[in-house]
Amino acid sequence: MHQPASSSATPAPTSSLDKMLASRFTPFLILLFISLCVMVPIWLIGLPFSGHDAPTHARWQAIFAEQFWGGELYPRWLGDINKGLGSPAFFIYPPLPHIVAALLAPLSDGAAWAQQRLGIASTLALFTGSAGAYLWLRELTRERVSALCGALVFLLSPYHLFLDTYHRAAYAELWAFAWAPFSLWAIHVIARTPARGVVIYTLATAALALSHAPSCLVLPPVYVAYAALLSYSAKRKDIFLWTCAASAAAILIAGAYLATALTHQSYINTAALYTGFFEFDRWLLLSGRWQGGELAISGITVVQFGALFLLGVLTLRSAPLEPGHRLLMKAALAGSVFMLFMMTIVAAPLWKLAPIAQKIQFPWRLLTAQTMLLALVVALYVLWARGAARPARSILHRLTLPLLAALLAVNTGLIFLGKPAFERHPVADGIDVPEYRLGNVSKTAALFENDSNVRVMSGQATARLETLSARHLRIHLDAASDVRIVVRQFFYPGWQCIDTGTPATCRVSSLHAQTPALAIDAGAGRRQIDVVLGKTQSERTGILVSAGGLLLLALLCLAAHIGSRRALRRR
Repeated sequence: MHQPASSSATPAPTSSLDKMLASRFTPFLILLFISLCVMVPIWLIGLPFSGHDAPTHARWQAIFAEQFWGGELYPRWLGDINKGLGSPAFFIYPPLPHIVAALLAPLSDGAAWAQQRLGIASTLALFTGSAGAYLWLRELTRERVSALCGALVFLLSPYHLFLDTYHRAAYAELWAFAWAPFSLWAIHVIARTPARGVVIYTLATAALALSHAPSCLVLPPVYVAYAALLSYSAKRKDIFLWTCAASAAAILIAGAYLATALTHQSYINTAALYTGFFEFDRWLLLSGRWQGGELAISGITVVQFGALFLLGVLTLRSAPLEPGHRLLMKAALAGSVFMLFMMTIVAAPLWKLAPIAQKIQFPWRLLTAQTMLLALVVALYVLWARGAARPARSILHRLTLPLLAALLAVNTGLIFLGKPAFERHPVADGIDVPEYRLGNVSKTAALFENDSNVRVMSGQATARLETLSARHLRIHLDAASDVRIVVRQFFYPGWQCIDTGTPATCRVSSLHAQTPALAIDAGAGRRQIDVVLGKTQSERTGILVSAGGLLLLALLCLAAHIGSRRALRRR
């Protein structure tokens, strides 16, 4: 699999293109240049606010970055959203893409540039993914031109560039795209250097889990299937076994995030994620229940699947491919047929058999994996055509360049028709998405008159609130009797009260189901009360699980290193 047979051997570097790519850095410079070109308005201005997710991500990023640089390395509770009531967004939502954008904050003007930070980070994600695709396909084909063509198709695929970037502004999913090729590259590396491959695979797959949860239901099964195919082709079961072990380590390393994401579902409005607009089966092709976007997604599906089938069938019918490459080509075609079927209303009964799979929300997210398969098919097609006789080379020139031009034209046309709004928008302290509103935001905020942050609900007292951090509030209380006060933060499991006065105590609870402000019951006296959202049991468990994942990774590397040395001695 890793040394192609003569039938698909690497062509001699005689063309001007071969000479241009002779330097190992040139393909990456080309990919960087094209990434910058196709993303000009995004890295200059920011993610378009007409994109579905852009306003939410910009609002999150402004607060996330502020808390991050305030010393909170993993801001889970966003204190200044929902009219100052707070949001548990990052107890549930993966943090890594926003950490990447937050690293740019010292180079920008704080919250005002959150939108542009996201645009720059999105451009970085696009380039990172294409660079990973090149490394993966270069490892597969042992040839730079074919790998570069596949990487360009990955970069320019309409689902990747138009739908996820310009249309939906799906910032987190862009980072899922960025990590995916590195996992496939690592599987090849495992075959020749197990320790190195295990490290790359584990970190890339953990990064996927820390970036976009729905993609974790789509891409890891592709990784495992790919490893199985390589193991079968090379007659080496260790490739598959190392991949499975590294997958387990990756899940554990992501434990710091997964522990709360999985156990805090009951604390938020999860129905908002999977009902109404997000009801799963309404987004199946041919369902007739879409509310806009069906034409664009249907067109993208036709373009991407059509290109894959055309090149795949042509190559299989015409090319004496190396057996491992032929196996991958057949698997890519079969996998694409299955994905296309699963995106249609005909597959609804199968989706109902696996409710967990419906958590991807939109069936067309399978296009993430299909984009990977399209890049693979293009790379193998170019590899064959460059190594074949002159008539086949003419087919290469007739199809490859028009394909790249067609993908660029499709993206351009869709962007023109979609008319994304490229304007800078101030990031206001708005209301979070429905799943992270822990109650009625307007009614809860109305409890506090004149934009105050604390209110005495019963008893005789004066109270003043001092916010030390998003998860640490300090109340200066002077009470003549037992009192109940509320502060401008939503109640969330984990808030606890530390009373520095004596001998009275205090207790934290939710004021009301519809207006769940943070309520504090305290006794008479003058005191200072610290209210802290301490680390929950899930957070502490998650940190231990992540530490266990790193330990497992170290043990896997050690075992792989010892195994490699023993194999060398046997030779």
